[in-house]
Amino acid sequence: MQFPVRSFSLPEFRDEVQEVVRPILNAYYKGDVKFLKKYCIPEVIERCSAEHKVYASQNIVVDKKEDALCCHFHGKYA
Repeated sequence: MQFPVRSFSLPEFRDEVQEVVRPILNAYYKGDVKFLKKYCIPEVIERCSAEHKVYASQNIVVDKKEDALCCHFHGKYA
């Protein structure tokens, strides 16, 4: 049995990885547990939830702007 030979393209591979991984990372940074449950193991979801609880307790808001993930601090020291 022979398999078709397919050449490897780094740009195509990179694009495919970004297409799959970017939504998961965005969901993680937003704390979108519902989305993460579709793709991640329970430990990742637990860590995400715990991180966002800490952020909330410290008045840290995590948001995404122009694909750059940033933390904004709110409170009397902001």
